[in-house]
Amino acid sequence: MSRDSNRSAHSIFANTGASEIFPTPLWILDLKHGVHEPLNRSLRSRIDDLLTPRPSIGIGIPLQTDPILHTVEEFGDLMSIVRNAVSATLDSLDTDHEGFEITGFWATVNPTGAFNSSRNHPNNYLSGVYYVATPPNSGNIEFVAPRLQASSIVPAIKRRNKFNFNSVSLDVKPGRLVLFPAWLVYSVRVNQSLGDRITISFNAMFTDFGTRMPKPLWTKGTVPIPHRAEPRDEGLMPAVADKNDRKSTGGPDS
Repeated sequence: MSRDSNRSAHSIFANTGASEIFPTPLWILDLKHGVHEPLNRSLRSRIDDLLTPRPSIGIGIPLQTDPILHTVEEFGDLMSIVRNAVSATLDSLDTDHEGFEITGFWATVNPTGAFNSSRNHPNNYLSGVYYVATPPNSGNIEFVAPRLQASSIVPAIKRRNKFNFNSVSLDVKPGRLVLFPAWLVYSVRVNQSLGDRITISFNAMFTDFGTRMPKPLWTKGTVPIPHRAEPRDEGLMPAVADKNDRKSTGGPDS
């Protein structure tokens, strides 16, 4: 078809456009400097205590606590922020629910050379990560398009737009809180800095689903928590080990 024919064809439409269906949301919340600076200083001090002495692990492997920091009082201030963020996110989705629970809450330290391979968080509705320390070149978080068929044909592009790429690398910084659907696959790039990349991650699930399904498929990190305190307030989830002392297998997350 000639260029003139193309122009003639376009002229018959009253309007044209592309609709977005089945969007994948990311919620990005940045705390004010006056909030996250003292908060992160306190969190880092507590995490350093948990890491002392540091366990001996292989090159490229992150350090991770047991996923029960929501039961430790020193992390209560961040837990309150996370719960408010999860509540607002569920409201933005117009979900009709009877409340939610934080089903896992853990710290991850990526030393130089460490990374997190691709993963998602089964048996949860939302996942999230809060950034405590992010030295330059310490590794962005990268999300992969959930439609596997999207990579079957990948033509050359003139410029990148939201309809023609299959992964997103998100810039991170201290005080940033990112929430995303728990089914969304992501990874963390190699820490190429000389400092530690420190994050605190979490999962959330609806309360009426939360009694059996959503606890992490892993129960032990590389950094054991020496005690399991009672939740600081009524809104916090009890410790991961319940009265039946359930055990499961699986790997940790970033």
